[in-house]
Amino acid sequence: MPIYDTSTPAARRALRAATIVLAVALSGAGAAQGTGNGNKAPAKSPAAIQQKSATKVPAGDSAQAPARPQAPVQDKKATAPDSGAEVKDAERKAAADKRREEKKKKDEEREKKQVDWIEKTLEYGIQQDRVDAMNAIIKVRDTAEKERLGRKLRESLREEIDIEVKAKAIYVLGEIRLKEAVPELVTALDDDSQDVKIAAVYAMKRIDDRSVTGKLSEELKKQDLKKDSNYTEAIIDTLGAFKAKELKDFAIGEIKKDSTSPGIRQNLVIFLGKVEATDSKDFLMKLAKDDSEDSAIRAYAVNSLARMKLTDTSPEIDRIIKEIDSYPVKKRQRYYKLYIYSIAALARMGDKNVYPRLINAIRSNNEQVRLQAVKLIKEIPEKRTIDILKYKVKNDPSVKVQRAAREALEELGVSPDDGEKKKDAPAERKEAK
Repeated sequence: MPIYDTSTPAARRALRAATIVLAVALSGAGAAQGTGNGNKAPAKSPAAIQQKSATKVPAGDSAQAPARPQAPVQDKKATAPDSGAEVKDAERKAAADKRREEKKKKDEEREKKQVDWIEKTLEYGIQQDRVDAMNAIIKVRDTAEKERLGRKLRESLREEIDIEVKAKAIYVLGEIRLKEAVPELVTALDDDSQDVKIAAVYAMKRIDDRSVTGKLSEELKKQDLKKDSNYTEAIIDTLGAFKAKELKDFAIGEIKKDSTSPGIRQNLVIFLGKVEATDSKDFLMKLAKDDSEDSAIRAYAVNSLARMKLTDTSPEIDRIIKEIDSYPVKKRQRYYKLYIYSIAALARMGDKNVYPRLINAIRSNNEQVRLQAVKLIKEIPEKRTIDILKYKVKNDPSVKVQRAAREALEELGVSPDDGEKKKDAPAERKEAK
């Protein structure tokens, strides 16, 4: 093949012209060979010729060239991820996160303003506003801020003069359980105001710092137990919560005295059950069986025996119930508290023989008897119990009994409405006593 000089434009044009002529000649030769039937085959472009020559089977190979494999066509709709739905889910999540973050920020800003208001009001506000600010401390959610405000309250207590404000400050210190304020609470026991002293005792109970047990025991022994007193009652209640069993003999001695006030005697009988003074069983059983004793004292004695789970006293308690059942109607009404407490004692000690009596009590015309029976019957969680409580929720003539039945069902983990729409409770009506 001759070598062409393509260094000049004229030479390059000549080369292109020769290429075109050659392509036309080759196209004509292919058409002439055609199919042998005289028809001219359509002319093919140089590009088609080039493609055909690239896929031509080599000479001497009789087998047909295999077809070039093609990738399977996939259904894009079936296999492609639903990117639109994913994007929407991500957008929704991001929006929800943003709303939560914004709410959290607003809550934090609101609480910061509230804390600032509390702090300034405690310092400069009028007495009523200061009391409101103290109540607001209880609702502060940030624990560190709540404790900081509690410490400020503790400091202000040392110089506080207003009795109402002082009592409120002590109450709040108890509610937030600021243990470091116990020294101020002990000091408050010497205050001239009964309200302040009572608040201090109950604050100690809330904080549950039993290091003050000795101080409270001394305080109890200094009281005039011939007179009912809310302060003395608060001390006895708190010492009971602290399990001050060492006061058992003191309590029994005061209960035995005719000079001790009825209210203090009742509280001391309850105290024996709270501290679980099991060695006072015989004394309590004697009280419970003494027909000359006050009915309320007998009821609280039975209650203390039940609290200590002294099941060997069940037969004696059962005899008390039977004795009351034998009374005429009018006399029996005077013993309803002892009667219901005795039934409660057997229920709490797991005596299922008391079940029929509970049912009977639930049918009583006396609202208080029914109320106590509803609260007690949950101690025996049976299907019939649930059915009775559901009936009471909807049909008892007393709103108080309805409420108690609802609460009993909730404690048993049962829906009071059982999927039904809540009905309006009937108006409470006057009942026979």
